[in-house]
Amino acid sequence: MQQLTPADRRHIHWACLAQPQPDGYDTQVILSLVAEERVAWRPVYVRRPSAQPPSVRVGGHDVSVGLGPLGPLIEHPRFVPVSGTPAALARGIAYVERWPEAAAQWPQIVHRIQCYTDTTITEAERSDWLKSASHSVDERFGEIAMTTDSDLNIAQCIVHETAHNKLRAIGVGNERCIRFIRNPQSELYASPVVKEIGRPMTAVLHAQYSFIHVAQLDIKMLEVETEPRARARIRALLAMNVQRIDQGREVIEHNVQVDRDGEAFVSAVLDWTRSVISTGNELLALPETLGST
Repeated sequence: MQQLTPADRRHIHWACLAQPQPDGYDTQVILSLVAEERVAWRPVYVRRPSAQPPSVRVGGHDVSVGLGPLGPLIEHPRFVPVSGTPAALARGIAYVERWPEAAAQWPQIVHRIQCYTDTTITEAERSDWLKSASHSVDERFGEIAMTTDSDLNIAQCIVHETAHNKLRAIGVGNERCIRFIRNPQSELYASPVVKEIGRPMTAVLHAQYSFIHVAQLDIKMLEVETEPRARARIRALLAMNVQRIDQGREVIEHNVQVDRDGEAFVSAVLDWTRSVISTGNELLALPETLGST
C-alpha cells in the first residue's frame, strides 16, 4: 500500500470516498488513514495480519475465516459460529464480483470473516431466506461477522460491513467522529434501520452509507441475473433497501450539519443515493418475468 504524503492528506478528494472508485483511490486513502491517523476510539491499524487456515483467497488477498484470537463479534444464543468454510461463502463472494469496484475493494479492507448460522431457520426455509445478521466494531478494523445461511445475504453482508469499516477509517464512528458531522450527539433522529429509538446523526450516516452499498450491489446482481427464482429474491431485497435509503436520504438532507470536508463527502453520498434510488426503481418497474436487462 502506498502511503499518503502530508500534502496528499491535506488535499484528499473526500467526494471520491463516497463510493468505490474504479482506480482504487478511495481504497488507498482509507487504508492510509486507518494506518496513520490516531483516533482515540480506534487503535492504530499497523498492518494486515497474516491469514491462518481456514481462509479464502479473493483478488490476490487472503481473508481468514473463523472467530480468530480476539473472539466472537456476535454473542447471542440465536447465532452459532460455523466451523470451517461454509459452502455458501464462495457463492456469496461470487455475487459481489458482479460489482467490480466493490469486489476489488473489500478483500483489501476485510482480513477476517466470522461465520454464523441462524438457529431459527429450518432447512426448508434456508434456500429462500432473505434475512441476515452482521456486525463489526470500531476497535477491530477489518474484521466482520455475518450469518452465512444464504449466498445472497453473504454478498450483502460483505459490502455492508466493509462500508462500516470504511467510514470508521475515514473518522466517523457510530456514535463519535473526528470529521464531517457537526450535529451534537444528544440530537437524535430516525434511522433508516433502527426505528424504535432515535439515533445520533453519525449512526444515521453509518446506516445510510452501508445500505447504499447494499442497494447498489442488489442492482448489480439483478442487472445480470437470469434465473427466475434468484431474480425474485434479489428484487425483494432491492425493494426493501431502496425504501430504506430513501428514508435515510430525507433525514440526512433535512438535518445534517457538516464541516467543509463533510460537505463534499455527504453531498456525494446523497448524489449516489439519488442515483441508486432512481436506477433501483427503474429495475423494479420492469416485469419480473424479464431475463437479463
